[in-house]
Amino acid sequence: MNTLKSFVRNISERTEDRKVSSTTEVQNVEGFLCPQCMNPFESAEALHFHFNNDHINNDDTPNISMDYGDLEDESLDSRDKQSIYSEGSLQFPKTPSESDKLNGSVSDFSLSQSKLHLSKDECSRCIDLTQEHASQLTALETKVESMNQDLSRKNKEIDDQKHQLSQEVSYLKEIIQSKSDEIIVLKESVEDLKDNKNEFVQSESAKLSELSKKLEETQSLYGSQSKELNVLKKKYEDAKLEKEQLTCVNFEKEKKESSLEKNYIGIKITSYSI
Repeated sequence: MNTLKSFVRNISERTEDRKVSSTTEVQNVEGFLCPQCMNPFESAEALHFHFNNDHINNDDTPNISMDYGDLEDESLDSRDKQSIYSEGSLQFPKTPSESDKLNGSVSDFSLSQSKLHLSKDECSRCIDLTQEHASQLTALETKVESMNQDLSRKNKEIDDQKHQLSQEVSYLKEIIQSKSDEIIVLKESVEDLKDNKNEFVQSESAKLSELSKKLEETQSLYGSQSKELNVLKKKYEDAKLEKEQLTCVNFEKEKKESSLEKNYIGIKITSYSI
């Protein structure tokens, strides 16, 4: 498609360039100039006579009126003739360098005209080829339009997916932020529990130390009381033994008293008897 457009554009540009260059070069020449061989003549009648005798009946020269009838170059030739037969008389440039330059430009113009000479069959083939290329261009444009529609549809699908993914990402970010806040709260709770644990451990350690100290004091007191108890037990045993001894002594004493009492009673009875 782009190649065909470039081909047609290049042909149009070359044709316009030839029109402008030939018009510019002719304007630099003074006199009546032949459009075929670019030779100058002093009058329009001389130019017309020269053109009819040297070019129209010459088979080697391209027939401008016939061969260019189906092409845009016919209008170019008519405009060139009209400009050449227009008002005023023309004269050649007076310097040789300008003449050489003009001759080179005329040769290039003649060569370009010979290249543009096409037969009717060739023109028909060009027209058929152009129509074929135009059909291909239309098909390509239709295909490109369909591809553009598919591309637009796919772009819309991609945009929808991007929007959906963006919403999902936003939702996930909110969840992550919420969980992050919960984690921060849990970390603070764990730190508080650690602080409370340390305080509890320190408090219990202090209580345990105090209890250990009291236990030691109790054990020490128990030891001293045990010693006192042993002393009291010994005193009790001694008192008990002493009591038993005193009991025996009292028994012997009572026994002696009973014996003495009996002896006294016997003596007294004996005395009364006497």
